[in-house]
Amino acid sequence: MCSYEKVTYRCGHEKRRLIKYCHFARNDPGHQCFGAWSDKRAWKQPREDCVDCCCAAAGNAEAGPERSLVGRMQGLGLGYRG
Repeated sequence: MCSYEKVTYRCGHEKRRLIKYCHFARNDPGHQCFGAWSDKRAWKQPREDCVDCCCAAAGNAEAGPERSLVGRMQGLGLGYRG
């Protein structure tokens, strides 16, 4: 069973990020896991909105996250990747 971390944002959205692959996914060429998901870590971000809500609030929803400030930060490895 693969391990994930779950982040709950102020806007109410939840994002999951992979922490580690299970034994079967590590040995599968496509890293496919057919088992159950396990949330190993969970926390709340009471002062942040998710990337989608930030883009919509900035008016960049039609341009996509790569054009927004948050998207550029993620491209540089500075933001949350969810």
